[in-house]
Amino acid sequence: MSNLSLKYLLLAATVAIAGTFSCRQAEELSSEAEVVSFTFDASVDANSIVTSQPVINGDSITFSVSSDSVSERLSALVPTITVSENATVSPASGSAVDFSQGTVTFTVTAQDGVTTRAYFAKAVTGTTDNPDITYPIDEQLAGEYKGLLNITLGGEPVGSDIARNITVAKVDDETVSLTLEDFSFMGIELGTIKVDSCKIVGSDIPEYDYTLSGEQTLTLNVIGEQHVTVDGGFFGNTISLTISIDFNGTPVDVTFDGTKLTGSESSEALITSFTFDASYPAKTYKLAVIFAASKEGNQYRAA
Repeated sequence: MSNLSLKYLLLAATVAIAGTFSCRQAEELSSEAEVVSFTFDASVDANSIVTSQPVINGDSITFSVSSDSVSERLSALVPTITVSENATVSPASGSAVDFSQGTVTFTVTAQDGVTTRAYFAKAVTGTTDNPDITYPIDEQLAGEYKGLLNITLGGEPVGSDIARNITVAKVDDETVSLTLEDFSFMGIELGTIKVDSCKIVGSDIPEYDYTLSGEQTLTLNVIGEQHVTVDGGFFGNTISLTISIDFNGTPVDVTFDGTKLTGSESSEALITSFTFDASYPAKTYKLAVIFAASKEGNQYRAA
């Protein structure tokens, strides 16, 4: 064998070995991208307003701050975050984070540099871990609310005064679920929106007796997985809500104002009469009016 042939043979073998080693290295890189723990070190002055340590529920992280917290104090909280081995998180653990504007997104990137997972952290006012605090969920808050939806897409109105019902159900002594069935807009049937965990907190503003907030990643028809947040409050027997959906990067905001149903409301939806006033000054036409009432929904058609 010539020296030239031997040289090429050795080169090819080296490339093959290097390629195999490189593939094995890539295969060994972890794809785990989890937040293992999320806490606030009480010895850090900026964290003194935190009244209960964060609770991780899926991709939602919620913690409580004192009711006298102002935006300046919320803008410099310092979380300590532990993530999957060899993963990274942004914003980084130990850095000051601004929670004064609401939900903050923390993105965990796995060791492989490709796999990511987003977590949504939010401060709420109150002491949600205080067992002495009770909310009248069974007596007042839970139930079905009848009201009107208004929908905007990217800030532009796409639906207004849509009559719908939203159901609030008790989860535990300080948590409710919220359900809007068969939601659609612009002809897009997204299906049922249900946020399983919305925290109830006593309100320190006159507009609400109690506030609620929650968020969850839902799998919706047509658009797949989308992050949904809910904010709002109760006042007497009324509810006001804003449901926000990240519609593939474009915000969909749904506002709802409703009144709790008592259960004694009639479910009848019938046309009891349909006439034409013969004295109306118009030409006379021969009319044939046929009504057909379907068994489902009492719909009518005229011909």
